[in-house]
Order: sequence, then C-alpha cells, then structure tokens
Amino acid sequence: MIDSITVFACAKINLFLDVLSKLPDGYHEIDTVLQAVSLYDTVMLAPQARGISLFCSDPSLSSFADNLAFRAAALFYQRCPDLHTGVNIQLKKNIPIAAGLAGGSSDAAAVLVGMNLLFGAGLSEDELCSLSEKLGMDVPFCVMGGCRHAVGRGEILSPLPIMPKCLILIAVGSEKVSTALAYRQIDSSPASGRQNTVPAALEAGDLRQVCGGMYNRFESITPAADGIKSVMLENGAVAAMMSGSGPSVFGVFAPGDRHSLEKARMRLAAKKYATYVCEPVE
Repeated sequence: MIDSITVFACAKINLFLDVLSKLPDGYHEIDTVLQAVSLYDTVMLAPQARGISLFCSDPSLSSFADNLAFRAAALFYQRCPDLHTGVNIQLKKNIPIAAGLAGGSSDAAAVLVGMNLLFGAGLSEDELCSLSEKLGMDVPFCVMGGCRHAVGRGEILSPLPIMPKCLILIAVGSEKVSTALAYRQIDSSPASGRQNTVPAALEAGDLRQVCGGMYNRFESITPAADGIKSVMLENGAVAAMMSGSGPSVFGVFAPGDRHSLEKARMRLAAKKYATYVCEPVE
C-alpha cells in the first residue's frame, strides 16, 4: 500500500452552457462544453487505522459528511466494502467556493481517484465516473479532466481537443450564487435556441472561433457579471464570459498577451475582485 498520495483537483470553466429543459426527476437537460484549467485545490490522502478524517484549509467549509470530499470517501467505501483501512484527507483550498468553477466537485473527484490509487482498488475510469454521478453531475467530468462536451444531465461526456493555447484570467466577487436558485430562475425564462459551435471550433483548433461561439444562458439572470466582462474586454481579452451559474467570470487572452491580462487583473483587483491567472490543461 502507498504511504500517501497527492492529487491536484482542477477547476473548470464552461465554454458553452445552455439549459434545454427541466426533466421529470428535477434535473435539467443541458448542453455544455467544460474545460479544466490550471487553478487547483491540493488533495492529500494517507491511510489511517479506521474511519474518515478530513482537514480543510478553509475554516468556512465543513470537515464532516456535508462536505463533498467526505461524501466521496464514504461512497468509495460503499463501493469497496472489503476495504478496512481508514483514510486521512488534507484539503488545501485555492478554488473559490460557490463560484461556478466546480471546486467541490473537483475535490470529490480527486478523493475518488486518489483512494483508488492509494488502496490499489483497481476501479476503471468508467467505474469511477459511474460512481461519481451519485455526488453531482460535474464530478464525472472532474474525474476525466481535459475538455469534454456534456449533454443529458451533464453525465454523457464526449472528449474534445483542449482549448488552443491561451491565457485565462478568472475574477470572482464576494457574492455567492445558489445553483438551485439560478436554475429556478432559468426555468421561468424562454429557451435560447442557441447552436453550440464550440466543439467544431475546438476540433479546428481556432481560438477566435472558440471565443466567438462562447455562450452561457445563466448570464441573462446574473447582470453582476457584466461589469467584470467589460473590464476584461476593454483591456484586451479576446472574449469574456461567466462560468457555470456564476458569479465567476473568465477572460480569454492571446497566449503572448500577458501585458493586457495584467492590466485587466490590476483593474479588477482595484475593484476588490479576487483574480486568478491560469491556462487550459489536459
């Protein structure tokens, strides 16, 4: 058995996100393109005599069963009932919380992947993804990483080439967004009818085509994102858009245009937005 293992839990951005309909089970049918980025939490796992212990660097997060990372560990033990060794989880948070960047989902995925390796359980990626659906619809993507086109409830994933080389600036205000509330607001708004051209643009490897096809239906109900987008676009971003149900906004900058990115970052920081510089990752 390995003494310990460290897994990097990457944030995600949505390059396209449309909500198509509400399903009878309460979930929503979506059409989205998800891209992993190099902003990540660090999840360190080590065996212990028994039980699950979780220590998180952010004191605002629970270290018990209402934390998604803890729930992921409990679910792993249900899937592997012959495993009698406990696990100690150390979670160092960098991804902002409740910001539309899948921080909690990514932490849960990292726990599943890490425990599988730590204990030599031998579960395949498909088995981990199937297991992870019980934790949330972003978690299977976070198990896989890279870039994926997701449909259905978000669990039907198809691989795509990652974004062409670029720089990404993420800005997040202090407000938090309830995903459940955001979906309720979407339910009362008209369908977009928007065609998703991002997969074809990614296949073509054309950054400007990708940016031209970017869309997020949740922007129509989150006007606070407009101010961040304006700062990014006025300072050289090729495109800017909200991620998930918000409130985080990401700007896409040409790979060599660090000057414009830093100018936008400084202006946003002066407005008290937290900022993060990253890039697309496999």
